[in-house]
Formats: sequence, C-alpha cells, structure tokens
Amino acid sequence: MRNINEYILEKLHLDKDSEFEKVEPFDATKFNVKDIIVGVFTYNSRHVTFYEVTNVKGKTVTVKELKDKVVKGGMQNGEVEPKLGEYTGKEYSGRINKYGNLKIDGDLCHLWNGEPESVYSD
Repeated sequence: MRNINEYILEKLHLDKDSEFEKVEPFDATKFNVKDIIVGVFTYNSRHVTFYEVTNVKGKTVTVKELKDKVVKGGMQNGEVEPKLGEYTGKEYSGRINKYGNLKIDGDLCHLWNGEPESVYSD
C-alpha cells in the first residue's frame, strides 16, 4: 500500500527526489526576542493578529499580543498594522514544529515584513 506522499507525488507527476519532497530543517534563529510576528487565520475571511516575541527557549516561543490599527479601509476590508509597544494583555506560547512553522492561538505565524497586512471578511 502506498503512503499519502507517494500518492500526491504521483498525481503531481513528480518523482520522490523532487524539490517538493524536501523540507528545510528547523532553524532555531527564525524567531528572536523583540521580533514582530503575524498570526493569520483564513477561512471565509482573513484575520490577522500581531505579536511581539518575548522569549525563545529551544523550539518554544512566548509572545505578547499587540493591539492593531487600521491604516487603509476598515476591519471588514482593509489593511492593518501593529501598534508597537501597545499590548492587549494576552500572552501565549507555541512550539515550532519540524517544518519551522509556529502556531499561536490556532493561527499560523510568520515574521512581519513591516508592511500593512490585508484583512477581509464575507
């Protein structure tokens, strides 16, 4: 019986030595204290939450949730960015998985690039 990875590779017409199959190893330097990260939740809408990294120990990252501000449009359809230094009072911890991904409060997180983040809802 084939595993799911073999099935997907076959459907995509890729061989098992293709780049698709390779995963970058965990990089412990991905998140650092004071980094701003963005948690994204997308279903029928796109919601973002900004966090400031307060501690990194091994693969565990602790963050404080930041308040945000609308810089274009509105919360239903617009762009937001964090209010640096202004916190909601919520703190979370998450673990970086073997693929280098971090989930905080159910949101998949990435480093913020300094640009406003799009938000929308149906």
